[in-house]
Amino acid sequence: PWYPILRGTTQQALFEVADLSRVWLLAEVFEQDAARLHVGQKAALELAAFPGERFVGRVQLVYPTVNPQTRTLRVRLEFTNKTGPAGPKLRPGMTGDVALELPKAEGLVIPSEALVDTGERQYVFVARGEGRFEPRVVRVGARAGERAQIADGLTEGETVVTTGNFLLDSESRLRAAISGGAKAGGR
Repeated sequence: PWYPILRGTTQQALFEVADLSRVWLLAEVFEQDAARLHVGQKAALELAAFPGERFVGRVQLVYPTVNPQTRTLRVRLEFTNKTGPAGPKLRPGMTGDVALELPKAEGLVIPSEALVDTGERQYVFVARGEGRFEPRVVRVGARAGERAQIADGLTEGETVVTTGNFLLDSESRLRAAISGGAKAGGR
């Protein structure tokens, strides 16, 4: 920055000159994808201001800490700025959607809608036949679009409920509350 000194005033910045030919963007990545992040990975950015146009950049830095509230990891991406009729297209303060080119993750995959997330744990309902369902705690790995990798808790070939699981969850909570109340009242 350049700070001119004006007669009769204290040192004051009139303007700041910044080079916008290359810009940084901060993105949040889910904690479960941390093992697949590395410096140099390709990233694509799409902005509402320029629909259908993609800006290609790279991961410059993976921050060392996870945000405890959002369970996300911050990454800094760098993009070469394109110039349009009104000057540089990428401007400070803009927001957009970022896609990172992550290496493939092998494993059991289910539709994300099958997951029931209580905030403390995640589980699915496994079909046991004859109209019976078992709630099963699972550990979720990587996510991609509408799919979630299951790192632990399911085996290949098991059938999970993808629609109506909120009804099963409500019914199982109601039964637990009733049986807990019956036990407490029967003492």
